[in-house]
Amino acid sequence: MMTAAEFRSIREHIGLLRRELALALRVSVQAVQNWDSGRQKPPGPVEVVMSAAYEIPAVAARLRKLARAPE
Repeated sequence: MMTAAEFRSIREHIGLLRRELALALRVSVQAVQNWDSGRQKPPGPVEVVMSAAYEIPAVAARLRKLARAPE
């Protein structure tokens, strides 16, 4: 399981603000804040995406692109 510190570190590593990551993952900003702070654990699929984004530059680039796409 991913800790809050790991989640936050990966989010910062890939260069996304909370609101940008929320947009890319299609979740609320509150959900990302909860994961960042450790109030809640991110669901398994989110952990997989975040781990992949850390390890695979193309996944991180795709998240950044989705974060900046018009709604």
